[in-house]
Amino acid sequence: MTSLNTSLARSDKRAWTMLIVLTMLTVVGMTVVLPVLPFVVLQYVSHEGDLAIWVGILEAINGLCAFLVAPFLGRLSDRFGRRPVIIAAAFGAAFAMALFGIGGAIWVLVLARVIQGLTAGDLPALFAYLADITPPEKRAQRFGLLGALSGIGMMIGPAIGGLLAAVSLQLPVFLTAAVALVIAILSIFLLPESLAPENRIERISVREIQPFGVFKEAFGRKELRGLMIGFGLLALPFGFFVNNFSVLALDSIQWGPTQIG
Repeated sequence: MTSLNTSLARSDKRAWTMLIVLTMLTVVGMTVVLPVLPFVVLQYVSHEGDLAIWVGILEAINGLCAFLVAPFLGRLSDRFGRRPVIIAAAFGAAFAMALFGIGGAIWVLVLARVIQGLTAGDLPALFAYLADITPPEKRAQRFGLLGALSGIGMMIGPAIGGLLAAVSLQLPVFLTAAVALVIAILSIFLLPESLAPENRIERISVREIQPFGVFKEAFGRKELRGLMIGFGLLALPFGFFVNNFSVLALDSIQWGPTQIG
């Protein structure tokens, strides 16, 4: 029994360590590209005055695709486990960001953001993974720690992106693709599956993967309603800031990607 408990403790420690590493890599990879985004887009727009519109369109397309597919990816992880979704999302992000870096035309950037959005299941699956491996009494502590680490990642990522932009505008984009590829490889070889077969759902119904139906059901729960409204009120202005700050700095005070980062 003591040997079994020791083995379980080691497995939990390994899973928790990998979760920290993957979360940090995911957030850093997501934010490296933020300082250079408008400068990459600027290469493919006809008029500089359209830059803000196109940056907004690209990010809105990415968010819309992620919104539409999120319930499906969530249920997919409930059916087949967290690892497959984390791995597929990482490979999807790697391909999408490589395509974005190659560019060539605005429609290529749009396609890259569509692919990125449709495979954006990494962070939700990672948080579900955390819930799987953590007893209820420790979840608040661990979720809080991952949130703090995400904040650190959001400071590190843009700084790295700004510094690399001094070498090449495309370099931060390709670094994002490389980080996603590293996440996929680490997940394949070092991340144990967290969802036991007996805890998986047997089938996925159409009703469970409709995003508006999922939202209606969630808002129908009184204990979640206030929390979701509060989260939405925080996320909306934060999205405005993250997606528009680079354009504002470029237009207003002629900052380059390094200063923005």
